[in-house]
Amino acid sequence: MDTTGALTASLLVLITGCCAQNLLPPGPVDGVVGGSVWFNTTINPTTQIVTITWRFGTSPTSPLVVSWNSVTENPGPGYAGRVSVNRTTGALELRGLTAADNGTYSVYIVTTAPDPLTGVVTLNVFAPVSNVTVQANITDPVEFNDTVRLSCSASGSAPSYRWLNDSSEVTAGQRFQLSESNRTLTISSVLRSDRGPLYCFVSNSISNATSQPVYLNVLYGPEDTSLTPPGHMFPAGSGLTLSCWARSSPPAQYRWSCNGSLTDSTSQELRFVSLQERDSGNYTCWSHNNRTLRYEAVGREITVLGPISSVRVGPKDGQTPELNKTLTLFCEVLGSGTVSSRQWRKESQTLTPSPSISFSSDNSTVTFHLLQQSDAGTYQCTATNPVSSGTGEYRLELQTPTPSGGGGGSSLSGGAIAGIVIAVLVAVGLIAGLVYFLMTRQGSSPRETTNSSVMYENSEGLKDHMMYMNLPAGHQKKAAQPSPAAPESTYTGLQFPDNSTYGNLNRS
Repeated sequence: MDTTGALTASLLVLITGCCAQNLLPPGPVDGVVGGSVWFNTTINPTTQIVTITWRFGTSPTSPLVVSWNSVTENPGPGYAGRVSVNRTTGALELRGLTAADNGTYSVYIVTTAPDPLTGVVTLNVFAPVSNVTVQANITDPVEFNDTVRLSCSASGSAPSYRWLNDSSEVTAGQRFQLSESNRTLTISSVLRSDRGPLYCFVSNSISNATSQPVYLNVLYGPEDTSLTPPGHMFPAGSGLTLSCWARSSPPAQYRWSCNGSLTDSTSQELRFVSLQERDSGNYTCWSHNNRTLRYEAVGREITVLGPISSVRVGPKDGQTPELNKTLTLFCEVLGSGTVSSRQWRKESQTLTPSPSISFSSDNSTVTFHLLQQSDAGTYQCTATNPVSSGTGEYRLELQTPTPSGGGGGSSLSGGAIAGIVIAVLVAVGLIAGLVYFLMTRQGSSPRETTNSSVMYENSEGLKDHMMYMNLPAGHQKKAAQPSPAAPESTYTGLQFPDNSTYGNLNRS
């Protein structure tokens, strides 16, 4: 029994002039506006009741709710049709509750026993929770930047408030602050995980209600910008579509740049119908969110490769393959400036480094340090790049050097020896011819002779002493004594029986 009930009971005792007891269970009694309640008693149903009086208040002059005197039931003003009394237990039913019915009720029952029975109880009339709504100061907050305040309002008696993010209750701490009555929820530095659904849950002792879900359109990004397809090297002549994508709310806008210069493209895709080597470069996709005012970029170097048209293999610097000599073979790639790898083979077997064989760092050359007969054979070099490959080959045949007569040192080839022999013979012939010419000049006379004589060009001193052979009869004397006025004659068809080396001398 509360303090008010005790005072009321004491007052009733004073009024009745005898000892009384509170025959009502402990309260309070809760009711709903528009509903009904019972004020039950602890009287044994076998007790004979004479009169029952219920009042709204604890004073004998408080407003009458209802009275019963064993014959009639008399409701008080404003209670007609709203009350009923149980004549066996003295309990009271009050219907059509309103907020005005909140308060303390007292009962006074007279039985056949000497002492009357009294009691007091408190009635709380609640309005059910309704019209729960939530308002936000901002519904499109920028992630990490904005603070959101959610305010909850509701109709009903003595409401209490709670906040839910989906099905989890939101508690104060870190980024979340709650007002004293929990009617306001404040979220600092909002995150996309705070977007909801958020609910305001309102309750009192008789009812509860939940607001409509509230969703925060948290703006974020761009982030995680990516380029597809993967890869950096593409064949010339092929098509390529670079696609750019970023996580962003609202969706990002895009711009493209090549080698630091913006292009005209504002699409999410950058298309190449037929790649050319001039299309190689550093491409960058810029993603932009015009609400968060944030940017993000992702770049990639694109290399357009032409196919390998041919591979040429041969001795470097015109070297001649000779036994026990050093030889370097080159592998030259034509048609593409990019070579990923070169692989050497001999007779289709992979060629590997050994004490007598070494490779350059990029495998563009292979060096045989002391050629052996076993090194002869067909060598292949296969060059590859990401878009093509090619193979060239070289047949290595060893030449054996001819040893010199002194043993050791280099020896002359057969061609060089033949040239020397010919030169010596020519020189001997020239010397012999000169000797013959001088001897002939000293022994010549103007007389006729049948011996053969030869006149050589530029032998001016011998013009008057020339001897001809095999001239027709009758012409020899004339020819031997030319007229001074007659022009110098040169005869053709002279016979030179000498077919020796001297025969090649110029005659006139």
